[in-house]
Amino acid sequence: MKHLSSEDKQRLTRHAELSFKRRRRKEHKSRQIVYDPAHVPNSFDLLDNYEESICFINQLARKVLIDHAFVKIDFGNCISMGADAALVLAAEVDRCVALRTYLNKPKLHGTYPKNKSVRRFLQGLGFYKLLGLKEPESSINLQNRHFIQMRTGVRAKGQIIDELEKMVFSDVVRFDRQAERALFRGLSEAMTNVTRHAYDAEFRQSLPVRRGQWWMAGYWNRDRHEIMAFMYDQGVGIPATLPKTHNAQVGIIGKIRGRKMSDAELVELSMRLGETRSTEPQHGKGMADLKRLVELAHEGHLRILSGAGRYLYARKDNTSHEHSDDSDNPVNGTFIEWRVRDRELIRWQ
Repeated sequence: MKHLSSEDKQRLTRHAELSFKRRRRKEHKSRQIVYDPAHVPNSFDLLDNYEESICFINQLARKVLIDHAFVKIDFGNCISMGADAALVLAAEVDRCVALRTYLNKPKLHGTYPKNKSVRRFLQGLGFYKLLGLKEPESSINLQNRHFIQMRTGVRAKGQIIDELEKMVFSDVVRFDRQAERALFRGLSEAMTNVTRHAYDAEFRQSLPVRRGQWWMAGYWNRDRHEIMAFMYDQGVGIPATLPKTHNAQVGIIGKIRGRKMSDAELVELSMRLGETRSTEPQHGKGMADLKRLVELAHEGHLRILSGAGRYLYARKDNTSHEHSDDSDNPVNGTFIEWRVRDRELIRWQ
């Protein structure tokens, strides 16, 4: 019997390994992947149809990130979509595509909406690129309104602070000087919260995240003299971090009320805690900075969704009001929305 040399043994071993890998790849390719459909609600909106919409987003995330399922987003029944829900869904798709793959391809797939306005709305956001789909239309007639394509990043505040004004509206809108400073400081404060608190490693999160990531988008309507700006992160949320960063204030209020503060109460409290210990020149008065742009406008609102808490500050004709409540389905992170309508503060390029 012929004895094999060590070189022959190594060659045969490599040949066997390559043959095994080729068979495995062939088997994988021959398997038919079955996607679990995820039906987007008819009205996909975090204002008028919050519970159903956020429940859909949360279930989608759990299926892909926790259950490792193959999921296809089905827009067949969706006939209306809010910018708020669109941004949060886009961020969730971005996370799922990045963190869950099979044979180097995402486990999350999607279809094109049948409704033309929804289809074009998502195209303006840049949604189809996230799923690796071709743009359904070669061009979009923007006319007098436009959804500014979503931006995302994981950079620290210091690296992006000078870019915030350019990222939202700079090509279309020119602000009154006071309003421009208010928008800049509000976005700056939101970014500070992401980089300093949102992804605090001391808190355990139920879903995997890419630490430090944020998403931002904008919308303008020339006919209505209206702008909207949106920012979202997938951190632990204000209700989790506020008791840590303002332990004394939260503790005193809890003792007075004789109970633990709800998520909505904590979000509202964060708007009232105006002072900051920061000495940075760009830094203002904490979360109170987020309201300043709305306070300057003829009409507008600030809305914050974080954990189970929902907060709204609205203003019209020099009259303002606040409202907060808790939902049954929490947001995975913090969503901030500004809407401003004013003919004098907003001028078009």
